[in-house]
Formats: sequence, C-alpha cells, structure tokens
Amino acid sequence: MRICVAGAGAIGSYLACKLSRTAAEVSVMARGPRAAAIRAHGITLTDHAGGEVLTRPAVIETGDGAPQDWVFVCVKAYAVP
Repeated sequence: MRICVAGAGAIGSYLACKLSRTAAEVSVMARGPRAAAIRAHGITLTDHAGGEVLTRPAVIETGDGAPQDWVFVCVKAYAVP
C-alpha cells in the first residue's frame, strides 16, 4: 500500500512517522527547507519518556510522485484553495 502525507508539519510528520512503522510505503509531500531537512535527517519522533523513533520516508515535491492508495492532507485550512 502506498500512502502519502501532504504537509510535513507537526501533525503530518507525526502521522508519517507512525505509518512508516507499518508495512506501507510512506512518503511525505514537503517543499523547500523542510523537504531538504527530511531528506538529510529523516523524521524523529520523541515520546514523553525520551524514547526516539527515526524514520526516513520518501520526500515528494508538489506535483511529483507516483499514484498513491491513500493521501492524508495535513495542512492548515488557508493552504487549501
């Protein structure tokens, strides 16, 4: 299953990190410095006890990428026309 999370902010990054721990092929849609940071360092989720989970989802620039089975739109309302 291919899943894309559009918007790699707090909610989108959390969701992508959790979904990456499943059998799904997860990618995030990001742009600019955020896309570069995820490509270079991945996404690290830290829990309340100090445990960390590092994932390295594929990064899709706007308009790129293959067809997806699911797309989660995790952007602020003003970013959606």
